[in-house]
Amino acid sequence: MQTTLTKIRTLILNAKNISDPKKKEMLRYVETLDHELTELAKDKQEDAKKIAYYAHLKTEKALGENATDHSEDEITHGFKGAVEEFEISHPKLYQTLQTLSISLSSLGV
Repeated sequence: MQTTLTKIRTLILNAKNISDPKKKEMLRYVETLDHELTELAKDKQEDAKKIAYYAHLKTEKALGENATDHSEDEITHGFKGAVEEFEISHPKLYQTLQTLSISLSSLGV
């Protein structure tokens, strides 16, 4: 999971189309995501890994990295499926993922 989060950070840091303030904002979301996934992993390690995986795919797609063969719809569906069940039990994780997703979508890359 940590390797996947490091990949997300690297993608954001290396993105040429994102301003430095926007990068800092997105990296704060990733830090919060890291904390929340670490908490989730204490009881649900596989779920935490799955969420990190889909967050990574979503970041790749949003930043124009084509390292995956998954379509945008597959990634969105997988992402939603991975996080929906945690809306009530882990609201901060859910909110962080939603905010990161919206932030990525708004880049217009």
